[in-house]
Amino acid sequence: MKKLLLLPAILIFLPAALWAGDYTWTGAAADNDWNTHNNWDENGLTATASPGDSAGDTASISSTATITGSVTNALTSLTVSTGTVDLSGVAFAAGAGNVIVSSGSLTMAGNAASINVSGGASFTASGVVTVSGAVTNGGTLTLGSYDLTGGSLTNNGTLKLDGTQTITPAASQIGGTVEFTGTGTGSFGGLTSFTNLVVSGAQMGTAITVGGTLTTTAAMTAASLSVSG
Repeated sequence: MKKLLLLPAILIFLPAALWAGDYTWTGAAADNDWNTHNNWDENGLTATASPGDSAGDTASISSTATITGSVTNALTSLTVSTGTVDLSGVAFAAGAGNVIVSSGSLTMAGNAASINVSGGASFTASGVVTVSGAVTNGGTLTLGSYDLTGGSLTNNGTLKLDGTQTITPAASQIGGTVEFTGTGTGSFGGLTSFTNLVVSGAQMGTAITVGGTLTTTAAMTAASLSVSG
């Protein structure tokens, strides 16, 4: 007589951090800590992890917040859709992924695959902006004194520089408006041809071409200057 052997069902519970998740900031824990799980919803439920615990996570913030903490793995995307968000206190050790600012404003040290700033939105650097892909600005991109390295740069909005930083993305002509607000003599790489240029004190050691409007509110120094607008 054959015996029927019944094996007990074994349920294996794996931590949520093994799967990429889609996270939305709620700030429910009221400690402004990126790494506090209760500050996030994951797919509509209170999160049991935080964005970046797994590679491929996404994070979305649609409220005004100043957040601190750290991110272990690169995000697929980091989206700010409204409000004023300050992430300068968050350490993105492995990169922020694709940074998308569709409205509102974001302040952070950029370490990303790409940065896309829509019209009406703003991105302000709080550290060196390192991008492996494209930086596309249709709003306001403020680099201040911080360098922009890697990738490519397309500006159709307002790009604000103080003239002390180094910009290395390949860009032979910059659309929109570029504002030099400092007195530095930065190395601007291919940034020598502009659609509209506003200068309030920068010293530029290369030949400058402006195809649209040149506005100066202080002394400007350049090797040569050509304005065709």
